[in-house]
Amino acid sequence: MAERPTLRRNAQRIIESSRMPGEPAVKDTANCILLDTHDLVSENRHSSDYALMKEMMRRNGGRKPSYPLNQVRHLQALTKKEGDQKTIVRNNKGESATVAAIAAMSIAARMLGKPFSVERVAKEFGLSPKVIHTEKKNILSYLKTILSAEMKLKRTSSILNLDAAQIMGRPRWTESEIMAVLESVGPSMERIHGSVEGRRLTSLLGGLMRVASKDRGLSGENMRAVAASFCDRMNKHKGRQRVFKKISTALSVSRQRVNTVTDKFGGLINRLVANVIES
Repeated sequence: MAERPTLRRNAQRIIESSRMPGEPAVKDTANCILLDTHDLVSENRHSSDYALMKEMMRRNGGRKPSYPLNQVRHLQALTKKEGDQKTIVRNNKGESATVAAIAAMSIAARMLGKPFSVERVAKEFGLSPKVIHTEKKNILSYLKTILSAEMKLKRTSSILNLDAAQIMGRPRWTESEIMAVLESVGPSMERIHGSVEGRRLTSLLGGLMRVASKDRGLSGENMRAVAASFCDRMNKHKGRQRVFKKISTALSVSRQRVNTVTDKFGGLINRLVANVIES
């Protein structure tokens, strides 16, 4: 007898289907989210970690935090009201799986700085966006409870299957990564602008990168492409028009990749550069 598909597996199939928009990286992250929040094996693994569960319960008023898989199942029995009459509508497991799939995709897209419209996708699948947002809230609440408990316990590795740093609002890029970029591009900026001005602009670039690391959109892009875009704007602001090749070579990034960042975030990049140069 064939094994009956679980809600999590059904949701993952929906994510992998052509109907679900999204880049492969977003879909992979969404699948990892489902594995942590809609899988009985994962729930048992979390629950059997005594120290972790004790801290999670402490943060939840002494109660075990609700597991998202159990919360989404309530969608299989909804009350609908028409006039004075109330009827119970039994949704099939597929609809609950679709809600979980769209919610996980929305969270994954946000983590990676990619666009995803809950309203548009929910409409495509014939669902209410409100139901999706409720599921997102349940998933995020559970993941944040785990991450907060792990931070309190000073754990260096997470029980989760995904890198959930962005969920807690931590910078996507580390200080060491930012410094590596500055070391790569600094000499080129000095050759373009002279040693004094080049060092000043490189220092300003460091500040811009730290701001970008906390921006949901920019931090989801290639780090060196963002740095090159900032440098290109600073160079043009200083009247240096034909020096992109020096910057792209120093950062090992293509013009096409930089153009992708500029096309998506050109307005924001221009404002940030103007603010630091003119201040």
